[in-house]
Amino acid sequence: MNKKIKVFLKNPLLGIPYAWDVFMIVLNRGLYFCSIKTGRRTKMQTHFRCYNYGKKKQVKIGYHCKLNCLILCEENGRVELGNHVSIGKNTLIECTNNIKIGSCTRISQNVVIRDNNSHPIQISKRKKQSLKGIADINESDSKPVIIEDDVWIGWGATITKGVRIGRGSIVAERALVTKDVPEYCIVGGVPANVIRKLSENERK
Repeated sequence: MNKKIKVFLKNPLLGIPYAWDVFMIVLNRGLYFCSIKTGRRTKMQTHFRCYNYGKKKQVKIGYHCKLNCLILCEENGRVELGNHVSIGKNTLIECTNNIKIGSCTRISQNVVIRDNNSHPIQISKRKKQSLKGIADINESDSKPVIIEDDVWIGWGATITKGVRIGRGSIVAERALVTKDVPEYCIVGGVPANVIRKLSENERK
C-alpha cells in the first residue's frame, strides 16, 4: 500500500462523519479536491472524473450540482458550472479555452462538449503529432462555449467550439450543434437547426 495512504488511514480525521467517504472518492475516482472549487451539497457520482491541469480557480462548480461526467481542463482552460446543474454518465467536457454552463441546466448521458477541434486542422501539425505518437489538443483551434441557464441537452448530442446556447433552449438527442442557438427554442439534426420556438406557457 502507498505510504501516504497508510499515513492517511491512521489519521484521526477519519473519525469525522463523511471523512472516509471523501477519502474513498479521492482514492477510487481520480478526483482531487485541491484542483477544483466546488459549492456546497454538490454530489460527485460514481463515474465522475475531473482532471484539471491548471490552477484550482480554473474549474468552478456551483452548489447543489449532480455530476457523473468527465471534465478535462487544460492548463489555460477555464470551466465554470452554475448552481443546480445535472450532468449524466459518459458525458465529456473538454476545455482548452473557456466553457461556461449556466444554472439549472440539465445535460444527459453521452454528450460531448468541446471548445476545441481536438486535433489541429493543418496537415503538417497533424503529421508531426502522428510521428510523435502524441495528440496535443492545445495545438488545435479553440473558441469559448457558453450554455446559458435552464438549457436541456439530450442524449448523445455534440456541442462544438464557439457555440452559444440561449437560455431555456432544448437540444434534441444526437444533435450536432455547430452554430449559436437562440433562447427558448428546440434544435435538432445534423447539423442542428431550429425546429420550433417554445410557447409562452412552455417558458414558465
